[in-house]
Amino acid sequence: MMTPRQVLQKEIAYPTSAFENFTKLGARENSFLLESSMVNERLGRWSFLGAEPFLIFSSNARSARLQWQNHVETQEGNPFRLLKPLLENFKLHRMENAPPLLGGAVGYFGYDLCQVLERLPDRALDDVKLPDCHLGFYDVVI
Repeated sequence: MMTPRQVLQKEIAYPTSAFENFTKLGARENSFLLESSMVNERLGRWSFLGAEPFLIFSSNARSARLQWQNHVETQEGNPFRLLKPLLENFKLHRMENAPPLLGGAVGYFGYDLCQVLERLPDRALDDVKLPDCHLGFYDVVI
């Protein structure tokens, strides 16, 4: 078990929108923007952007691919079970008065992961060739 990670939090005032700041990052692979354009203080207070994850987890069916900078590893098994120790290892503890996202895993879980959880007829055609799950682990979030 690793020691808890220290979190550095600094408020930065930007005169431009989150989308404008995101476009300044350029077309970086695995970058993200979680944008809240709502004016409501409770529901629309935060926007988050990030790029250059230190770890990428992607899975299809019963295998996962982990990419750590220049190292790639493939693991066989249930993607949820393979993902669990990574989420535990890189867990950040909540800080009082902190934004709801300080870092961690950002990405998606696709519908076809249902095949891992229950036995259903597999009739879907893989015509887009995307992973069933793709998560970037980020240690810097703006």
